[in-house]
Amino acid sequence: MDKLNSDLIGKYLESLQRHQDYEGRFLNFNRDKSWVPVFLRSKKKNFNKLVKYNQLACYRYLTQGNSAQIIDNAKDCLFCLVQLIKKAKKFIHIEYYIFSEGYVFNYLIQLLEQKIKEGVEVRLIVDGWGNFFKISKKAQKRIKSSGIKYRIFNPLFTKGNELWWNFRNHNKLLVVDNQYALFGSCNVSDEYFNITDKFFPTSELSISLEGEIVNSLNVLFAFHWGLIQPKKEEKELDMLLDSQHYFGFNHQNKGKLELQLVPSSPLLEDRPIKTNLLNLILSAEQVIRISTPYFYPPKDILNALKFVSQIGVRVQIILPKEADLKDKVLRVHRKLLSSFASNNIEIYEYLGFNHEKLTIIDDEIVYFGTYNWDYRSLYLNFESSLLIRDKEMGRQMRVLFLKRLKNSHLIELTDCSYKNKVLPNIFTSVSKWCQLLA
Repeated sequence: MDKLNSDLIGKYLESLQRHQDYEGRFLNFNRDKSWVPVFLRSKKKNFNKLVKYNQLACYRYLTQGNSAQIIDNAKDCLFCLVQLIKKAKKFIHIEYYIFSEGYVFNYLIQLLEQKIKEGVEVRLIVDGWGNFFKISKKAQKRIKSSGIKYRIFNPLFTKGNELWWNFRNHNKLLVVDNQYALFGSCNVSDEYFNITDKFFPTSELSISLEGEIVNSLNVLFAFHWGLIQPKKEEKELDMLLDSQHYFGFNHQNKGKLELQLVPSSPLLEDRPIKTNLLNLILSAEQVIRISTPYFYPPKDILNALKFVSQIGVRVQIILPKEADLKDKVLRVHRKLLSSFASNNIEIYEYLGFNHEKLTIIDDEIVYFGTYNWDYRSLYLNFESSLLIRDKEMGRQMRVLFLKRLKNSHLIELTDCSYKNKVLPNIFTSVSKWCQLLA
């Protein structure tokens, strides 16, 4: 971190400000001038401050007039992904941490090739580490020859790369014509859709979106696209921002949801997602529900969870019984969670691999995105989340959470003890270092 180039950070923040200025002009042009945002109408001062903080720290505005459809399983997520691509008339923007070869990959590339023949522009961003062993050179040639504009985020072993190799892009999003978006936890890979038996049964969570929030996600994509653009294409980013083809649409009120995109980056001075989680935990009055595949957060977050549980807030956490790192993750989780036993914190293990990243506060505030509760997501990755305060959305997410809970079992203190304590102790002690490689 100390080796970060100050010039790179300066360019990053300057570009981020430029994107925020564009988004502000877009929203002012489209929205109803009489609209009063929810955080100004809300009596909860903590939430109000959080919305304002996100605007300052993340350069992202609260959006209005949105609709969202919850997709609570991987196969429906794939179906939605395909249907949105088929709707495209102007452009398709795709950004995924993992976009690996397989049955799904082959089908999507064929579909994108067809859309290109129809005159649709397609851009694809994949992470360099997430796909290092997952996309062959032959497959990359196929992507490029099909007409897809393709960029690798922070590729490994590349000369002149300004980003530290450990900064990874963990986002998972699709934007179509600036009208539709798909955002969530699901990567594009056969195992995440339960097509192969590489992983145990995997649960995912995505949201299909319409409204102003789609433009926010599109701006995020354009920002990342510009961040990794070759020097010979320096003018393309401005073309994207100035073109109605990419960012303009006739605003229609798609719904009543007010959403705020919260992106986080290692190049920002603050860590917005971590700050959001701390704020949300400490603002809880009744219940906190968390579902995450990886749980090894910093001490301040752990202490915050212990604190609120001691003053009467119910804390429920769902973790996977099975994961991509198998029993190693299980051992670390149980070693860590043994300290929660005396704090009235309920820890459940899902009988499978719950890959969704979901936090619900008092069944009203939903914090959902790509982040995990670990050092990598909170400090090193490019991540994003949606901040939602809506009773109906909270109710739907609560129903989903309880559905996962039915397929889980409560962990007792005896489950967290091992006859051989050497392995969990060693693995826990090096887990922070392992986060640099995961």
